[in-house]
Amino acid sequence: MIGVIRKERKRRMALLSDDPDVADYVWLSTDEPFINDLCLMLLVAVHHQVEREIVRLAARAIGDEEPLSQNQYEQRLEIERGHWGKWKTRRTVIAKLNLASFPEWDTSMETLRLLANSYKHAPSGKPFSDLLTHLNLDRTRTYAPLVDSNSLREGLAASLDLNNDADYCAIAEELLNRVGTFLAAARQQPGLSQVKRGGLSLFRGHGES
Repeated sequence: MIGVIRKERKRRMALLSDDPDVADYVWLSTDEPFINDLCLMLLVAVHHQVEREIVRLAARAIGDEEPLSQNQYEQRLEIERGHWGKWKTRRTVIAKLNLASFPEWDTSMETLRLLANSYKHAPSGKPFSDLLTHLNLDRTRTYAPLVDSNSLREGLAASLDLNNDADYCAIAEELLNRVGTFLAAARQQPGLSQVKRGGLSLFRGHGES
């Protein structure tokens, strides 16, 4: 997906006017915000996938590593999904999986969470104050919407050890890499049970659909 967005970015840049003033105006007002928007939508989807994966791991975290039946796993999924959906009980999932012990949890995974929340829930499109605090940005300043703010982009780049001029494609790619590192480590921790996958019957009982 990052490759597709980069291809579109390159295509739009190639279509810009030879007049630098016109090109700058079109790029800054239309093309770059559109590309940034695509990257942010992708990161929201990635954040939701991280949450789903955490819930799945929590459902398997019974401590003794004994296999779970498919029914047991699905029942535990519902319980852990409920825990994750409420802020007070979410802490039990975090503790159960020792998520705070992973270097990425309070850094890039928190960046991803706060960025996704700002993008989804801020009516103005501007960053929430908790995202600014996390990125060590001045909360007393007025910021442009996420898709337009150079200050926020630079803050995101700095938090990921990227160059100051890194674009949203590079930021999204780095966050994806860190998600991969985090999830790979979380899946390897002890105490996670395997799920015994049952066969799927081709025939259903009377009255089932």
